[in-house]
Amino acid sequence: MSVEINKILHEKIGVVPDTLGFRNVERAIEQSVLRLSLNSASELAEVLKNDRKELQNFVEMIVVPETWFFRDIEPFAFIRNFAIDFKIKYGLSLIHI
Repeated sequence: MSVEINKILHEKIGVVPDTLGFRNVERAIEQSVLRLSLNSASELAEVLKNDRKELQNFVEMIVVPETWFFRDIEPFAFIRNFAIDFKIKYGLSLIHI
């Protein structure tokens, strides 16, 4: 993963890229380099430093997939059912998830 791009992400949006998943960030770098007809991640880093729109596009490529969990009802239904089953099984009134 590009150290330069990691630094930009941390400085500009306050995120530690490791929390976004190595492969996810690498994929975004590869796609951005191709889309912008660049030769390297270093060139992409220069673009991201100087072009707010491209930085926003890049951030959306790595952050939006993480939010899909919250766009669907099934994960919440699973958590609800898990909590109900756990409460019945162990008789707890408070469950920390």
